[in-house]
Amino acid sequence: MIKAVIFDYGGVIGSNPIGKTYEAVSAEFGVSVGKIRKEYVLLNVPAQKDAITEEYFWEAFSEKLVVMDAARLKSVWMRNHQSNRSINDGVVSIVKCLKKRGYKLGVLSNLPNIYKEYLKDDYVLEMFDASVHSFEVGSRKDEKKIYDETVRRLGVKYRDCVIVDDQEEHLRMPEELGFRTVHFVSAEQLKADLSAILPPGKRVRK
Repeated sequence: MIKAVIFDYGGVIGSNPIGKTYEAVSAEFGVSVGKIRKEYVLLNVPAQKDAITEEYFWEAFSEKLVVMDAARLKSVWMRNHQSNRSINDGVVSIVKCLKKRGYKLGVLSNLPNIYKEYLKDDYVLEMFDASVHSFEVGSRKDEKKIYDETVRRLGVKYRDCVIVDDQEEHLRMPEELGFRTVHFVSAEQLKADLSAILPPGKRVRK
């Protein structure tokens, strides 16, 4: 019996502003989007596990992009990343409905430590019973540890949960562990897929 629904944040609850951030930084510093993406991804993985400091991230990133001012790079990056973030109102409506129906709700995110300030003023997170971010637990979505911590905080077992994520590769590990999974495409599709999983009387309604 499903007792909890766990949502990815970027790409599900909220938009993923990374593409527009690449473009803005490219225009500001004259570095190709491909180069920015490559170097960001390489540093993003350890940052998601808090294996490097924020200071090291920005110094190393600026060095790889041949941008001499790490503070300016950070300022331009964070300003554009923040301004291009938005919340998916359709998903928030689903979250509210699930909460009324008594489900436990979780957020599970591969979040690098450079964005941890976002968590302080995020009103959306207040709707959830548990929020687990990779940099806090030192584990990413391809590792068992982050799922163990998520179910521990929610007080449920793997088989009691549905995990929703927009990236299919992030659903492989939970499927192996026994979670039900939904590959997110849109709020309407999510509503339909959850209705196929959840029992009558506890489904998401319009």
